[in-house]
Amino acid sequence: MPQNSSFFVDLYVDPTHPPVRLEPGISTTVPAESCGIDVDSLPWPVQWFQVRAGKVCTLTAEWVFTDTRTYELWAQVDTDDHIPESNEYNNIFGPFMVQVDTNHHIVHTEHVDFMKGEANTLVVWTLKGDDVNPNIPPYVKGDGKDATLTLGLFREPPYYSQPPFANGVVSPTLVDYNAHNPDYQLNVRGTGIYTDYDAVNASVATPGAAHYNFVVVVWEDGRNGPVYNRDIYLRWSADSGATWSPEIKVSDDRLEPCGGTGTAQANQLSPVVAVSEDGVVIVAWADDRCGDFDIFVQQYQLDFATPALTPVGQNVRVTSDEPGAGTDQKHPDLTVDEDGTFYLVWEDHRFGNPDIFFTRSITDSGVILWKPETKISDPTGPTAQEMPAVGVLKTDVISEIRVIQCYPGDPPVAEVAVITKNLWVVAVAWEDDRNNPESNIHDIYMAFSPDKGDTFSKDMRLNDDEGMAEQRGVDVDITQGMKLVQLELNTPCGLATVEILAPVADIHVVWQDFRNGPDDPDIYYVPVHYEPDPQNPSSYVLTIGGNEKINHHDELDWTEEKKWQGEPSITASKSCPEEEYRYDVYIAWADSRNYDDLNTDIFVAMKSTCPSPPWSEWNSGTEWLNWMVNSGARMRQANAPVYASYPDDNPPHTRQHRPSLASATLNPWPGGPYGRLYLVWDDNRNDGKTGVIYENRDVFFTTSPVGFAENFAGYTASGSYLSPIIDAGEPVTWYIVSWEGVVPEFAYMTVQTRVGDDLSDFEGDGNWVPWDYPCASLPVCSDSAPCGPVNPPEACERVCPYPPSPDDCTGNESGAPLQGFEAPGQHIRLAGIAPDGTRLYEVRAQRHIAAANGSLFPRARYIQYRVNFWSRRWFSTPFLKEITLHYQKPFRVYLPLVLKNH
Repeated sequence: MPQNSSFFVDLYVDPTHPPVRLEPGISTTVPAESCGIDVDSLPWPVQWFQVRAGKVCTLTAEWVFTDTRTYELWAQVDTDDHIPESNEYNNIFGPFMVQVDTNHHIVHTEHVDFMKGEANTLVVWTLKGDDVNPNIPPYVKGDGKDATLTLGLFREPPYYSQPPFANGVVSPTLVDYNAHNPDYQLNVRGTGIYTDYDAVNASVATPGAAHYNFVVVVWEDGRNGPVYNRDIYLRWSADSGATWSPEIKVSDDRLEPCGGTGTAQANQLSPVVAVSEDGVVIVAWADDRCGDFDIFVQQYQLDFATPALTPVGQNVRVTSDEPGAGTDQKHPDLTVDEDGTFYLVWEDHRFGNPDIFFTRSITDSGVILWKPETKISDPTGPTAQEMPAVGVLKTDVISEIRVIQCYPGDPPVAEVAVITKNLWVVAVAWEDDRNNPESNIHDIYMAFSPDKGDTFSKDMRLNDDEGMAEQRGVDVDITQGMKLVQLELNTPCGLATVEILAPVADIHVVWQDFRNGPDDPDIYYVPVHYEPDPQNPSSYVLTIGGNEKINHHDELDWTEEKKWQGEPSITASKSCPEEEYRYDVYIAWADSRNYDDLNTDIFVAMKSTCPSPPWSEWNSGTEWLNWMVNSGARMRQANAPVYASYPDDNPPHTRQHRPSLASATLNPWPGGPYGRLYLVWDDNRNDGKTGVIYENRDVFFTTSPVGFAENFAGYTASGSYLSPIIDAGEPVTWYIVSWEGVVPEFAYMTVQTRVGDDLSDFEGDGNWVPWDYPCASLPVCSDSAPCGPVNPPEACERVCPYPPSPDDCTGNESGAPLQGFEAPGQHIRLAGIAPDGTRLYEVRAQRHIAAANGSLFPRARYIQYRVNFWSRRWFSTPFLKEITLHYQKPFRVYLPLVLKNH
């Protein structure tokens, strides 16, 4: 530098744009230092002797950041171009990113953090093991602690057929995301003699693919007598559970089926329901009105067009033993085939020890009648066969293979025709202690019938463990598939080998299994294949597969307790009809992995033999992918002070038990999910009393479109996670909310917060900010030149960071259809501006806020956040891995302590 010359260095803090040559920076009076010389302002002055060749000059200044966020810093040397240089365009440096944070944070990233909150259709993923890859969904570290929130497969009301906005205009019918009421309760309290009672043992059924939107639920109900005089109730829906019929009392307490004697204050227990494709509904249950328990049924008729449900006749006693003879028939199970024939099994004590009995229906002028019952379990001696389950399928089997033409050669080649016939496959499975009657240790047995139950095979044991473990709670379903079979046929050209695609039936059996320890029950599954004998393809044989443990990744590190899994229910459907040997299996059960045996949740496992089910790329380490279903049951008192008394390992007890699962699949993989899963269970979340005779259990319902969102009828999937109310201990200043997550294409995620100094500010679903949409993604293409084949998608640009649908020119399928912060690092807001322009600063006044520009840096003791998810495609969901709330406690000055006489 020339002697006696000087220049200035300018600083830029969060400029609106990157600085350019000769643009002035910050001009302010601050304590500063220029290479050891104190100065009192910016920009920094630098003299020629401070930057001789080979020297380093460090400039410092004291700068107060007034906000917590990431700042962008730049600097420029010789801003006024005072020093001549050969290159005048290399004097700008930046950006340099500086994160300004608070001293205090609330971080939620682990299993116990997210399990404290409640959610609408969200799932908490917590995987553990060497096979877990943190770079693929659900993006957890696999240490058994860190967790990820995702949109769940099951959804609850309200149902939105379209996003709640169009071109940025909020739908007038949208109230909120309904995170406080995520599950639908079917039993209505206050309509009986008792308000404290149990509604339990629910069963769900659907008429199948042709009317997949119809669903019927029955349950055992104690409103007219919590211990005695329990009844059976029913509700049905014609719109997949969005709305429901009034409750219908199924049990009529008539004594005519008992010969006129008995008690009208009887117990009706353990109901099951099945619905035929033509709308016939049969409900079966165990009923002691005649003096002992018998199997009763009630018939209804669904009118799909009206819609309506009409009873057909009255309650009918099915069992034929003498009424009141002192022998019980209990625990019925029921199913129906494609032709409308119903199949009924139960546990029967008429011979002094429990056996399995069976009957099927016949129809007379629209009225269901029942064939004489038969005993199908075949052990000898005083052993117990209990708790049966039945499945049926009208399937095809090979009846003949004809050689159409053959061609000589080595080997010869033959063309064949496969002739098939219908067969009605019936499978009955049960718990059986024949191998250990002294210890009453049960195995799982099955009997099989290829002729509608007229004859049954010899009983076969399904569990393959070699120890003395208990197996309980069996369920069964059947699907039809196809299998490539190689056959050797005698032809005029010689012995030829041919390959045919043969129809097979797949029997799916599930149960609770204690083989891994008496206090560590698991859920096990086995497939049993009814397939052609390769030596004689018109003769079919049973092949029992290996037992599979389906509950996975429950080794969570927050507790060393064993996890309890039990009460499984199964449903299955055919899959990939043009492929070989394909089916989908869904299993629901009660699971304690999230907390303990007093805090069970409902889980569902899914497996598909299709090449590309939607979860094939998910980070499960197994073919069975476990999903938590009822994620809204954990916080009965989320907005009450009593919640603070629950530590991480002792949350409010809510127990979900006895799930029942039904499916109606229209379009199986790989084309995409099209159909329904229906699920019910009983639940003590409403003031349940654990350990007493009755717990105030209720029946809850949810449904899934077999994906994150329905890809038909314009439906999308939404869900919200609601954190517990977080107590900072004193009024603090809240700054920003940040999070880490993954938002794939066709999925969206926003975050909202609300603060207050009183817990009443958190009642209901109001007071959330921000209350606007991040962007509307307005289209610019005109009606005369819409997107599509004429104009390429890039011709319809939108001013929004969210990816639009290529063919969307209305804006209905673009942008972020969720209110809230669209990106991490946003300021936590408190209030806004009223319609009359008045500035509002209190939480209670937010109900009147019309605009979205709320005030910054709210000061309050309590805070709560909500994460909103939305998906437009059945295979896509957002992932939230971590969320952080930044706050600052008040600055305190502590005075010296002065002691008297010292």
